[in-house]
Formats: sequence, C-alpha cells, structure tokens
Amino acid sequence: MEAAEPNHNPQGLIVEIPTEGTLGFLTKKEEECLNELKDHIKKKGQEDPKWDDWYLLRFCRARKFKIKDVIIMWDNFIDFRKEKKVDTMIGDKDFSDIKEYSKDGYHHGYYGVSRDGLPVYIEEYASVNVDELLKKFSEDHLKDYYTNSFELMLHSIFPEASKLAGRRIDRMITILDVKGVGIMRMMKSDMRSFLKMAASVSQDNYPESMGRLFIVNAGWSFTGLWKVVKQFLDEKTNKKIKILGDKFEKDLHKVVDPAQLPEFLGGTCKDSLMERKCPWFDYEQQCYEQKTYFPDGIVQGDPWKETARKQKQG
Repeated sequence: MEAAEPNHNPQGLIVEIPTEGTLGFLTKKEEECLNELKDHIKKKGQEDPKWDDWYLLRFCRARKFKIKDVIIMWDNFIDFRKEKKVDTMIGDKDFSDIKEYSKDGYHHGYYGVSRDGLPVYIEEYASVNVDELLKKFSEDHLKDYYTNSFELMLHSIFPEASKLAGRRIDRMITILDVKGVGIMRMMKSDMRSFLKMAASVSQDNYPESMGRLFIVNAGWSFTGLWKVVKQFLDEKTNKKIKILGDKFEKDLHKVVDPAQLPEFLGGTCKDSLMERKCPWFDYEQQCYEQKTYFPDGIVQGDPWKETARKQKQG
C-alpha cells in the first residue's frame, strides 16, 4: 500500500480535504475492495502505470467501495477509453476550432489557484448560446474536447499545482456564473442535452475531482429549481456545492483570492478566461508539443510526482 501524501491535511486549509477512502487512511474493507479491483484489472490484461492506487481509489470512492459497482464503472470506463482512443487523443485530435469559438461564444477555462492551491475552473453561462454551440460542433467532438480537458487536468494541471503547493492537489474549485440563466432556459432541450453530455463525461470517467462548486449570480428561479435538483444528490456532493446570488464576493473570496479571479467575479485580474496563463501553462504546452500527457516521462496517475522526479534526477 502506498503511503499517505505529504502534508495530507495541513492545518489552516479553507477547503477541507477528506481523508476517508484515501491513501494511508483505508479501512480493511476498503483495502480489500481496492485489491479486488487490481486483481480484476490484472486478469483483464489492463495493467498500466497510470492505474496506481491513487487513480483506482477515485473509482472505489465513487461507488462507495461496493466492488460489483466499482467493477461495472471501471469496465465502462475502459470501454469509453478504447472507443475514444483517449491515450493518443492529444496528438490525434484538433480542438483549435472550439478554442477559437470559445473566445467569443463560450467563455470557460482554468484561471488560477485557490488560497489552498486548488486549480480554479470557471464557466460563464451568460456567454453560451447552447443551440448555436451544438449546431456548430458535433456532440462527439465536444465529448472529445471535454475528455482531453480532463486528461490534462489529471496529468498536467494537478501535478503542477501539487508542485506549486508542496502537497498533493487532486481536486479543483469550480465556479459557474449563471447570470441570466432562468428556469425556462434550463428546461430547454438543448441546454439539458448539453449539460447531460458534459456531466456524463465527468461523472462516469473522472470521478472524485471536485473540491468545491460555487454557482454564482443565481436568480430566484434557478434557486428554486436547485431545491428540487439537490434532493437527487448524495449528502457528500451537496456539502461541496454552494448556491449564491449576486452578492457572492464575500463567500467566494474566502476561498479564492481576488487576484486569482477575473473582474466579473469581483477579481482584480484583467485577463479573459481564454487568455489566462496559469501556473501549469508551460507544462501543458509541452503536452501538446510532444503529443503526450506525460512529457516529463513520468507515467503515473498520482499527481504527486515530486518523489519520482527526484529519483529520475538522481
């Protein structure tokens, strides 16, 4: 069993990092579930340096260490990777069209880090014409785009954020600005299809990556709708989500310094969402240049790479 990460839960963290079901804090039952999943992977001939204990435990936690459910989720995940050819996607696929369109029609992207060092991802729904987006790009192309983004999150953004923080960073802060998004827009078929598609890529294949979710500029109709939606979410997920109106700055700025936020979120940074050069920008560029998610040559799922980097240097 791998050791707990360095400084796993240091004092003074604003966003609590749970230890339940994580490296160094597993119960006997949880260890048995992890080992059964590893045996299943070995029998299927799916062994890969990426599938380390840290990586596999995300799936175990997502299915509450119920091994039958974990294996079903894992097998579906492997089928998804084969269908999408995920391992070579960064070299095989071109997403410049979506990136160019996003400058004007779909504002989103990683922007900086929270006070705890977690990457901050932002989406501005007021800018999104979902009907136009779905007409311009196929659902399959959008799924590829999101998949590539999540692969970069795991293997580029998290490792570089961990290096910067000096401890393992394996969750992110998400901010959704829903200004002007009322219940009628949320109920439109194109919006529901878009959100369902994006959520399925995340929940089914990249679980346990959310630290906190802030939904800001929520109007009364959105807030009313959310009261219905939250009934279908488990308690652990609900605790991570905070719905805020247009007076969101105080709550949001407790977690993310204004210097790490754009002006429309009460921040002091003038960069747009699509222009911001985050701490992992150079490493991410290496990924694209070398057409691999592991340009440093260290292939592992665990974003804490400092031990392996030191061993490689030595």
